[in-house]
Amino acid sequence: MKHGQLETNLVYKIPCSDYNLCYVGESLQYLSSRVDQHKSDEKKHKKDLAKSIIGGTALAQHVRDYQHSFNFSQIKILAKEDNTKKTKIPQNY
Repeated sequence: MKHGQLETNLVYKIPCSDYNLCYVGESLQYLSSRVDQHKSDEKKHKKDLAKSIIGGTALAQHVRDYQHSFNFSQIKILAKEDNTKKTKIPQNY
């Protein structure tokens, strides 16, 4: 397991593989679980582009709108917070 994957209460970033953008998110759950959810969203949105799936994270919307991929092997933890109220940030890329 990579460093940080079993940590919680994190702010993290995932770079876009196709453009100089990063998704920044926060998770109260294990980072590995959240990343698995992002990978599933990315796969679902790539597979069902024609269905115009509504909703999802900003990462999923970016995949749907631009058909880009994210580099999940380059995730960086930006912050770890014991106080979960402080980790709340808007999802963005």
